[in-house]
Amino acid sequence: YLGKGRSFDIADKVQRLITELTASLKIERSDCIFAGSSKGGFAALYHGYRFGAGHILPGGPQVLLGDFLNSRSKESVHPPILKHIAGGLDDVSVAWANRILQEVILSATAPFPHTEIHVGSREPHYRKHVLPFLELVGKAKIPNVAVDLGDYSTHAELATHYPRFLCDRVETIVLAQNIRLHAGGISK
Repeated sequence: YLGKGRSFDIADKVQRLITELTASLKIERSDCIFAGSSKGGFAALYHGYRFGAGHILPGGPQVLLGDFLNSRSKESVHPPILKHIAGGLDDVSVAWANRILQEVILSATAPFPHTEIHVGSREPHYRKHVLPFLELVGKAKIPNVAVDLGDYSTHAELATHYPRFLCDRVETIVLAQNIRLHAGGISK
């Protein structure tokens, strides 16, 4: 979902598509909401920060992609994905994949997206991915980042809790934007 062998050709095409589509529809970057859960949470963060979206609402994202895909389980489908994206399964490939989102965040420029991550408070993704992300945005001095902690402990429970979080936040954002637009005499 990024490209093969450390290339970002797929990700670059997705960025071009987003840019062309928003331009043709005359949608401001600040009015765009990027959302997704799990692998889609990584994509929301990656593409949202790279594009300069107004809002990013990921659920249980995998931030350290190399660590996540470097499963030692024989039944796991993740190692072939890591090998496809990073070119191998060695420590260098894992470290390279772990830096993908870090490099996007460190190269992001203001105005930064309003980001709110939903994750279970006892779910492993909170400790393994969300806390390192919070450390990263703190180091980069990126504002407007919050975490919504759900009362659950497994990644599978994200499927139950994230849709409610997402609907609530999107409704709040859209309502706030409509109030702002109407208060300024602008109608969409």
